[in-house]
Amino acid sequence: MKNTRFIPYLTIVFLVVSIGLSHQAKSQKNLTPGFIIDQNNDTIHGLIDYRKWKINPKKVHFKEQENSRTKKFRPLDIKAFQVGNSYYAGEIVNIETSPRTTARIEEGPALNLKKDTIFLEVLFEGKKSLYHYGTRYDQNNFYIKQKDTIELLKYKKYFISRNGSKYQQEKNTYRGQLMVYLNDCQTINKLLEDVQYKPKNLQKLFKKYYECVEHKADFKKAKGKIKLEPHVLAGLSVTSVDFQSGSLLYMDKPSFSTSTNFTAAFGVDFIFPKNLRKWAIGTEVMYYNYLVKGEYEDNGYITNIEIGSQDINLNLMLKYRYVLKNSVFMLMRALCEDTDSIRPITKNGKIKTMGILVKKKRLKIS
Repeated sequence: MKNTRFIPYLTIVFLVVSIGLSHQAKSQKNLTPGFIIDQNNDTIHGLIDYRKWKINPKKVHFKEQENSRTKKFRPLDIKAFQVGNSYYAGEIVNIETSPRTTARIEEGPALNLKKDTIFLEVLFEGKKSLYHYGTRYDQNNFYIKQKDTIELLKYKKYFISRNGSKYQQEKNTYRGQLMVYLNDCQTINKLLEDVQYKPKNLQKLFKKYYECVEHKADFKKAKGKIKLEPHVLAGLSVTSVDFQSGSLLYMDKPSFSTSTNFTAAFGVDFIFPKNLRKWAIGTEVMYYNYLVKGEYEDNGYITNIEIGSQDINLNLMLKYRYVLKNSVFMLMRALCEDTDSIRPITKNGKIKTMGILVKKKRLKIS
């Protein structure tokens, strides 16, 4: 039996259409509500092109309203900006540029400092502040704030030569700096002795510090969480059948009718925080049914056949979401079950629960 459903057909159409429009989707901006703080300490709310930067941005694009002109700001043009769970401050700082991959590390502990004007990512701001500057290959630099001065937490990976052999070493000056900086909390000293020069470790240290001094930070970078998004779908299923047995003529010969029926589904998408929330795992329970009829006449006898089914499918989907213009958005809505997702991977399973018959066939011959 050949069973062709409407939903997979539409999904294929959607994929073909989306490939043709992918170059347009890439050019779209991810405009997200946020604000900038100008040099007069005025807070201006608007929309920021948010990219969840792995590398600190060199500039930020901002507009006060959807139809306003886009303005471009560099680190010295504004004091700070915030969008989503990210907060950046424009500063002039020293950057330690020594390579840190084992194959490229240098000999000796001397720092290679380069002064630059950058947007520092704020991890904590308040009584004690922690800032981050990330470059390619996870080469991180961290900073603290002493009064009005931004101070680099010093770290370097290097090697020394001894008796013709090379030995890898680490310059961990940052631990001593932090011990002085956070000296009003003695309970974190043990944690300070082993803290690694990594965002996760240093954020954990500052979280413990603020718990210790019972003081709330003015800003703390929140960890991205998985977002749950329920949805209800409704549409049509179109089903046709075809038999090839070679012996049952009353099944092989008839041209069966096409069955058009109502289809409905309820599901929940688990949207991941990374990559601008473009990736999601979708779960969905879908109900559909069909009833097709055929008729075969042979030697004065008429055989009527009816074949029907009622199904509940459990679908597991990997989704990729685009930010599209309104016109494209409506086109996708007309062509697919979901308004802004592609379903490149679908796993179907059939369930039987609460007395529901998953697959029911009725064959009537008269």
